[in-house]
Amino acid sequence: MTLSKSMKWLCAGLLGISLLGVAGVVALRYQASTLGSQSSPTFANTLVPIDFRHPDALILSEQLSRLPQDLLKIPLLKATLTEEFAFYYEEQEGRLSLMGTLRRLAYEHDLRLSDTLIQQVLDSPAELALWRGSDGKLNHWMLSLEQNLVTRALQGLAKIALHDSQLSQIGELQVDGETEPLLQLAYGYQRHLVLASHGSRLVILSDAGMLLGYDKPATSDAATAENEPTEYQEPKLLDSQLAFLASALSTSQQQPSAARQELLLPEPTKGHSLILSTHFLSFGYQRFFPSLQALRFDFDGQHWNSQLLADESLQPWGWDNQLLWQAAPTAPALCQSLPLDWSAAGKLAQQLNPEDGALSAAFTRLQAPVAVCWYDKSRLSTPLFIARFSDAASADKFAAPLGALFNRVIGAYEYVRGERFPVEEEDTEQAHYWSRVVSARYGSQLAAKEPFKDELSAARYFPVKLAVADEYLFFSPDGSLVEQAVAVRQKQYPALADGMKDANLVVARITPAALAGLLEREMYASLPGQLEPLFRNAAKHYLAPRLKTLAGYPPLTIRRPDSLLSLKTGRQWQPLDWQFDTP
Repeated sequence: MTLSKSMKWLCAGLLGISLLGVAGVVALRYQASTLGSQSSPTFANTLVPIDFRHPDALILSEQLSRLPQDLLKIPLLKATLTEEFAFYYEEQEGRLSLMGTLRRLAYEHDLRLSDTLIQQVLDSPAELALWRGSDGKLNHWMLSLEQNLVTRALQGLAKIALHDSQLSQIGELQVDGETEPLLQLAYGYQRHLVLASHGSRLVILSDAGMLLGYDKPATSDAATAENEPTEYQEPKLLDSQLAFLASALSTSQQQPSAARQELLLPEPTKGHSLILSTHFLSFGYQRFFPSLQALRFDFDGQHWNSQLLADESLQPWGWDNQLLWQAAPTAPALCQSLPLDWSAAGKLAQQLNPEDGALSAAFTRLQAPVAVCWYDKSRLSTPLFIARFSDAASADKFAAPLGALFNRVIGAYEYVRGERFPVEEEDTEQAHYWSRVVSARYGSQLAAKEPFKDELSAARYFPVKLAVADEYLFFSPDGSLVEQAVAVRQKQYPALADGMKDANLVVARITPAALAGLLEREMYASLPGQLEPLFRNAAKHYLAPRLKTLAGYPPLTIRRPDSLLSLKTGRQWQPLDWQFDTP
């Protein structure tokens, strides 16, 4: 069955949880002095370098407060999420702190601030852009909306900015020939918001550091970056960032925001659109598959749909996955393919092993796409990677430099042994193997019964393995998965492609029962009972039942259209089809 009337995807729900959480809770680390007529704000250790044109995530919503409820129209999410998710905004600690601050301001300064002010913001059409912080989480955001009642209230706040300890003016904006104040509102413990308005438009920033930077250093050294001064400087409000904020408030032009233009997003429609950049989803590894640029989920008031922003010009050799699934072992927890740019990977490999001139040639013979698969019999940290050479002759020719690369970069110093474990090389009729033992606290194997246990630096280890079999290249920190993949090539184990319809179009395969089992084991492994009994009991009470519900769903297949990265050119949004297996 299709997912248009049932569960479109687990990913949409997980996205909603993370984005709504960071939208409500913001931690800031700076103090700003109140502006007098001659004084200026002081910022210390507050710089948050972001690019306003390229958010890591973007939410376009007709009514932001309805997003949790609309996500629950996906049956799987309704079955697995708690009631608190739907009413997140009502009892969220940041909202309660902000409401208390606004009530105090209204009382002490005789302002007409309605108790429904925040609800009016959440009920308005909104654009919420989010950026990663230094910890990789979506800590920084900018909310843009049109709301006349709210902007009139903000004008009242501006009049008291010089007379209140929680409200200060930190700068000014020039918008459509008018000067507008830039306000900072402190609320709760170490929480601040930056607010600016013009006409009926309002912009709220989570952090004044998003507007800060340094003057260009007085040096001719080209290697010195603009945001890295040669000597200590106080950060200042950057004209470029203020200009972007002013353009977001301008009413003189009715153009989409810079972020929406960059992502080729259409005019806003009813419902919601959730967009995640692949740079964020890939933890910064998007340089290896530049053709995939963003994932988008749309809700039209009735159904959820998904699309992928792809650029065929950056991946001219297409995205045919059939040969990958013929080599992948069956029943993965999660298996997905990526149109890898091997030239980018080859440059990195050459830097790791510059002495081997054949290594660059080896990477030119590897084909896109590649597959990465997780299995419930292994660990979350031990996926299986599958790649292909252009032919078996190329695989035989370039196996040696790849083995040398394995020897150079795999493994770590074993402080008990005094050196790394040696690489064991084996050549059989089925494949050529390279393997190395690597100690690790969360390794996939226990060392208790191994003859080398006394030489390990931990109680567990990874049996890391690389194999070349026919034209295929297999790699995993868990060598048993590599051996199983080789067995698939020898017809000794079933392949994922067996019984798969339109295997060339399949970009991902999910087995909920296996995924739930894998996640549950990893959950308990990360929370030892003796050390974290409170967290362990909470996970057992809240998370384990949801994983059990997830395990009851049939396997899920994600397919791309025939045209994706094969017929069309340039950057375009292409629909994705998510389907459960039918009995």
